[in-house]
This record gives sequence, structure tokens and C-alpha cells, in this order.
Amino acid sequence: MLRPEDEQALIGGASPTIGYVDPKLKGSRRAQIAFAKQLIDIGLFRATRRRQGTVGIFFVKKKDGSLRLILDSRPSNERFRKPPSTPLATAECLSNFEIEGSSGGDISDDLFVYVGVSDIENCFHRMQMPTWLSDYFWLPFSFCAGDLDLTGQ
Repeated sequence: MLRPEDEQALIGGASPTIGYVDPKLKGSRRAQIAFAKQLIDIGLFRATRRRQGTVGIFFVKKKDGSLRLILDSRPSNERFRKPPSTPLATAECLSNFEIEGSSGGDISDDLFVYVGVSDIENCFHRMQMPTWLSDYFWLPFSFCAGDLDLTGQ
């Protein structure tokens, strides 16, 4: 999953170490701590002791006026090999999908067809990062355990 260390060293010099950071967060230590505590409380952030990479963080306004959290993980992603591609069928391909039974008749005599549907809008919220990967996706701020009320944990 990770690129070999010599490749990481070559890439590291060509890309920034931190992605874009929201100016309001960047300029306020109090806002950084409050925001990190909130992310910990909702399970979106995990504190670790070994920083291997840092993500940028900013917000964009949605059509309804609410804010969408964006993690700029491009610098951290450069440390990993490219994933294998997965060819997916288009909607047109699925709409033209036909199966005929071996006897030329009804398919129900020969085969079961299973189709899975997923809501991509909620996909992100259903995934969880393995603990060891947390080291590569740190917030762009430095904290002590006491800042985040994590002492003794």
C-alpha cells in the first residue's frame, strides 16, 4: 500500500507538506482546539503519537447554506501507491443487460441474478480508516494531550 521509502523521498520534495488550510482555523488556536475536540467527539478524528503526514482542512458552502468539511489529503496520498482501478458498468450498460436461460427460456430455471445498489452520497460516512493509517492523516495543527482533554487515555 505504501510506496517504497526511496520513492516517498523523491515525491516528498516535489509536493507541499500540508494542503490548503481554512484561514479562520489557521489564525485561531482556540478554534483549532475546539474543532479538534469536536472531531474526536464524533469519531472523525483519532489522536496518534506518530505524525507521518498532514492534511489540509477547509469548508465549502453547500446549496442549502450549510458547510461541507473538505480534507485536502493530496500530500499524504502521494505516500501511497496508486490503487488498482475497478471497471464499473455505466447506467446504459446496465439498462441493456440481458441474460437468457440455457434452454432459451426463462432464466429463473437456471440462474439467480443479484444486483447491489449503494448510495454514494453516504459512502464516506460508512467507511472507517484503519488505526495505523491515522498517522498519515493528521490535522495541520500541533496539540498536546491536555489541549484535547486526552490525558490519562
